[in-house]
Amino acid sequence: MRGSPKNRAMLVAVAVAILLAAAYLCAGLIQFDIIASVDKWKWIAAGVVASLIGGLLPVREQLRNAKALEDAAIGFNVAINDILEPIVSHLGGTLIAPDLRARRSRQQQGIPMILAAAARLVGSARVRACWLKYEDNPTERIAPVMSHGRAKNATTVFKADTPYGYATLQALKENRPLVCEDVDTNPPAGWTERMALPTRPEYKSFLAVPVVLGDTAYGMLTVDSVTPNDLSRDDLPLVMLMAGLLAAMIA
Repeated sequence: MRGSPKNRAMLVAVAVAILLAAAYLCAGLIQFDIIASVDKWKWIAAGVVASLIGGLLPVREQLRNAKALEDAAIGFNVAINDILEPIVSHLGGTLIAPDLRARRSRQQQGIPMILAAAARLVGSARVRACWLKYEDNPTERIAPVMSHGRAKNATTVFKADTPYGYATLQALKENRPLVCEDVDTNPPAGWTERMALPTRPEYKSFLAVPVVLGDTAYGMLTVDSVTPNDLSRDDLPLVMLMAGLLAAMIA
């Protein structure tokens, strides 16, 4: 039927594909100065949003059962729309803010929105989403700035003079996500020392995604859970989507 959930899901997929094509076209037009400089930020905003929405397709492909696809597609589309609409609207206003002061103010307002959305999209009961900022003066480090979720805020500062800090900084520089389903039984490279410290983290599983736009690394968006195996690589596309929005928001 024309209006069936399956048809609607297919229409959404086609629409996303068109948006992706438009994003690449915008990038090419901007690169060759075909679009006037006064309009570049509007086209960049459209291209960023279209490209990020394309990150939802791998999640949909993981739903193998046909019936589950129909049911999940409806709920997924509604949830994504409810979560993304205010963020995308706020991002658009940030990019066209009249001056730097107004833009910085909107950026600070937008970061909590993205953290709340990241925690909600993953959907587990006791997850926490954190924004960790990259700094290189006087020394390189990634430090927590803000979090949403559990009452306890993130406190770990990742510095190059520790194995886990160095490994995390390398992941950021290589724009490489970190996925750990159980920090006790299978910690990431360099994290064995971290888990032996008296101040070992309370979380048992986590995802850490670089917040990068172009050649500029801004920090990490992390989502963690106190339950082992609560987070996995299956959750990565959604967190990467939110990391991309965060990069566009703070750039």
